[in-house]
Amino acid sequence: MASKNKEIVSTSVEVLDLMMSYLDYAVLLPQFANQAQFGNMKGKPDIVRRLSVVSVELWPHKQSQVVRHTLPVLWSLLEEASVSGNAELRSAAQELAVQMYSVMGQPLVEQADIKHKSLLMKMLR
Repeated sequence: MASKNKEIVSTSVEVLDLMMSYLDYAVLLPQFANQAQFGNMKGKPDIVRRLSVVSVELWPHKQSQVVRHTLPVLWSLLEEASVSGNAELRSAAQELAVQMYSVMGQPLVEQADIKHKSLLMKMLR
């Protein structure tokens, strides 16, 4: 996804789409969370959006797994998006924040520490 070659990027997106259609989201969650937090900046927004989809789908059945893997990524992305000039990353981080708030509600805000709470409230506006 971070390649300059458009064919490689296209193929990697197709592979991720196939993985999401055939693999259990519980298997994908830790991998997407890791890449969303530590992966290459060029592919990060797409992975964050995929993490959002996986997290929302898993929430009704595997809440502790979503909290363990997705929330640390969200806190990290809130900080990164607040200082980054990357509008696409900011948009993906906001989408993740909104989606997590849609499934978790107020407990999401309550779990944020003071620094992250203010960043989260800005994203939710």
